[in-house]
Amino acid sequence: MPIADPPVDKSQPEIPWTLDRADQATQRVYLVTQNVGCSYPAFSSVREDEYSITITVYGTPASEPCTQELVTVQTYIQMPSPISGREIRGSSRLTS
Repeated sequence: MPIADPPVDKSQPEIPWTLDRADQATQRVYLVTQNVGCSYPAFSSVREDEYSITITVYGTPASEPCTQELVTVQTYIQMPSPISGREIRGSSRLTS
């Protein structure tokens, strides 16, 4: 999943996610995401400091027509710097 700046407008909703695993060797963070209505995971925004990594996943702009079927996707984010045991946080999480 590509990393980009957060959208300026609100046409791309935040997509809930849960952490699957973090791979220190490849610097990848694996996430499980779901669609929100007719919006599917498209890109992520990442903020880093020395103690944590904060990830927000954004969806595609909603479009019609759609079936609104629940779709679960596993994806990964290639981190630009080492994970180094930092806490991985997010602004929205999947609910079970």
